[in-house]
Amino acid sequence: MARFAQYDPNGGEKPKLDTARDLTLRPPIRDDVEALARLSWQREGGELDDHRRNTQRAVGVSLRSPERVFLVAEHQGAIVGYAKARLHRQAEDEPPNAAPEGWYLSGLVVDETCRRRGVGAALTQARLVRIAEHAPAAYYFANENNQASIKLHARFGFQELTRDFVYPRLTFEGGVGVLYRASLVPTKSDRNSSTAH
Repeated sequence: MARFAQYDPNGGEKPKLDTARDLTLRPPIRDDVEALARLSWQREGGELDDHRRNTQRAVGVSLRSPERVFLVAEHQGAIVGYAKARLHRQAEDEPPNAAPEGWYLSGLVVDETCRRRGVGAALTQARLVRIAEHAPAAYYFANENNQASIKLHARFGFQELTRDFVYPRLTFEGGVGVLYRASLVPTKSDRNSSTAH
């Protein structure tokens, strides 16, 4: 089973969902666990009960921890996606190629019926806004074959940092992992262009 959407640059555009009108982004509540678990299960496969347990734990941690972000995308009363971010801290015995400390985007999942409609971009933008309140940069990693994700994150300024890195409990199936970084601090040219309007 593919764990990420196949990228088709010629696949045609679907009508985008208007974040202000059609899409609600919010933290999860405990009543969301079943819908979130089913989205995770549809993507990853395995046992649905395992996804329920993992989702319940992730929602609970996100509600208690200032070092986690968990956002749900809702469209017409249905959950159509979710995404997470977390603050990664290095352990004392990390190897030289350990991934740097910082905020990492992770766990972006969009229902198949709503892919290519701006849900992933909206969830990414919202997480970066949250992270920018705490840090000058954000990190993200992807399988080199996950072109849909790589193209999405490139729109937000993510640039390849390295392919030689380790991150706790992280492995990549069928491809090489790539670590990306995006600056969340406006450059001088960004500030000048915004004040010119």
